Amino acid sequence: MPEHDGPPPAERKTTRVPNKFVPPPTDATSHDDPLESFPLNDVAVPAENSTKPHCPNTALENMEIGIDLLPTEISADYRIAKALAPRLVEHETTPLKFLMREDWDPWAAATRICRHWSFRREIFGDDRWLLPLNDLSGKGALRDAEIHLLRRGVVALATNNKGRQTMILNSGRLSTGQTPPDFSIRSRCFMYLVVVWSTDVSRQEGFDVLLCASIAGIRPSPSNARNLQVAITTSICRVRHICTVHDPRDAGRMLVRLCFALLRRTVKRWTGTFPEAVSGDTREALCSRMKQIGMEPDCIPEEYGGTWSYQQSCDIIEAQIQHDKGAGKGDWMPPPIATTTTSYAERSALQLPTATTASVAAPISSTHPETTPYGTTSLVLRTCMELGQSDPKAKRDRSFYQKRNREYSRRNYNRQKERNDALQTKYNLALQEREVLRDEQLRLESLLEQAKAIVAATSTMGTL
Repeated sequence: MPEHDGPPPAERKTTRVPNKFVPPPTDATSHDDPLESFPLNDVAVPAENSTKPHCPNTALENMEIGIDLLPTEISADYRIAKALAPRLVEHETTPLKFLMREDWDPWAAATRICRHWSFRREIFGDDRWLLPLNDLSGKGALRDAEIHLLRRGVVALATNNKGRQTMILNSGRLSTGQTPPDFSIRSRCFMYLVVVWSTDVSRQEGFDVLLCASIAGIRPSPSNARNLQVAITTSICRVRHICTVHDPRDAGRMLVRLCFALLRRTVKRWTGTFPEAVSGDTREALCSRMKQIGMEPDCIPEEYGGTWSYQQSCDIIEAQIQHDKGAGKGDWMPPPIATTTTSYAERSALQLPTATTASVAAPISSTHPETTPYGTTSLVLRTCMELGQSDPKAKRDRSFYQKRNREYSRRNYNRQKERNDALQTKYNLALQEREVLRDEQLRLESLLEQAKAIVAATSTMGTL
């Protein structure tokens, strides 16, 4: 058990952090909490008002701690990217975006941001995964194949004035005889649109996915499931609705329905629900059906009855390309790694900070063996491990934070229970008061009836 700075355990108060981080209370009555001095078995933790560096009280700090506690095979690519290209990591994968995606759960956000960089290295390759996405000049992360798809509108992101977005995948916009794009190309376009063009609304509430069925784009592939897995585990945006739709003028719509039935089963496997299969004989019927599902009409293409045009996306992409190739290219972030050497391993060795500790004796297996110039030991991974060992944050004991989590959750549960009990007491008192008022009303009504009877009897006697 590691030693912690601060006063002895007997002189400190204890708290805990829930799995979904809840900041410690700051109200004036927090010191009266009976759980303030709840004891731990073997570790005493400073109270909420402590300013010790090992007691974070923000989601960002807890996210950094979560990354430090993740296994090396999950966080290795993120550590490499942060060491080689810190500006790129800060600019394109802002921690707040991932916290927003995970409803401010720092532990889940730490896993998602690490998976994001692992997948980025997988699909872009070792020569381009650390280049900026917002450079469409051909010298950034995107190659000419992805830029061609974006210019054609095969993969597009429709945005309305409310910030709602719809990811549109339409392989029917390919040129005649052109082979549909494979998984890697589609994934690169998907990552570009999500990272560069996504809005806060999409990150919080999710965007819609519109799969446009076309005979020209039918190409059964097991990578379709991989696309969904990536969207669920690595993207900074949620997926709100998934719809499959076909052009009512398409003569082969029966074939389209049969082929996309397999895709619907794949979506069901990864999301738990079948995607909506939208069909109709007219464009107006298609648009009406998609609006019933919850899609925005100004994010639906014109060919399906909406108001969004592919030309809008193509014009934006074309202007971006001309800007990157022209005089305005200096406005964008320069490549984060040197271009004077041709070997990725050499660039990594030159730009990694010098480790202050001894090299790791045991070899560390790399998920990318082509970048390992020294047998089974990766220079980049080994140096990052050395940096992790010299970092005091990496030496924190996992059980220390787990016990803090349990203590915070218990305190929060008891506070919520007290609030519920107080509300229940008020509710019971209100019910009792209502019963008393109801009895009083019945008594008054009875007295009124008696008074009416007496008045009637008196008037009868007077007439006699």
